[in-house]
Amino acid sequence: MDDRQLIFDATIINCYTENDVVTIGIGDDEIAPNNYIIISRLDEDGVDTNDSIGFQTSESSREYANAINLVKVKKHLIEVRITEDKVKEIGVSVIKISFNPNKVDMNLFFNYLRNIFIGSSVIINITDF
Repeated sequence: MDDRQLIFDATIINCYTENDVVTIGIGDDEIAPNNYIIISRLDEDGVDTNDSIGFQTSESSREYANAINLVKVKKHLIEVRITEDKVKEIGVSVIKISFNPNKVDMNLFFNYLRNIFIGSSVIINITDF
C-alpha cells in the first residue's frame, strides 16, 4: 500500500448542511486553501451508506465515495485513513491535520462526524476529550 501522507495545520473547520448534504470542510486557509479535505454525505434511496459518503482532498481531482476506513480525533489532531482501493485515486493513504480545539466548536464537529458516519463501516476513534 502507498504510504504517502497529506499533513497540514488547519485554520478552519467548517460544518454545514446545504441541499440535504451534510458536509465537513477542513483547510489551511479560509479563502484559498492549499491543503484541504471535504467529507460529505447525501442519503439517497437504494444507495449503500458507505457509498453515500464522499471524500475529496487537495491531492485528488474529484470526490470519491466509500473512500474512508478510519477517522481518529485527538486533542489537537485529526487523522483520516483511506481505504486501500482508493489510495491511488486520492493520492494519499493518510491525512494528518493538526488544529487548535479552542478555535473549533467541538460539539458541532463531533455531531457532524456522527451524522456523516452513522450506519457506515467507518471506524471513528475519539480520544483525549
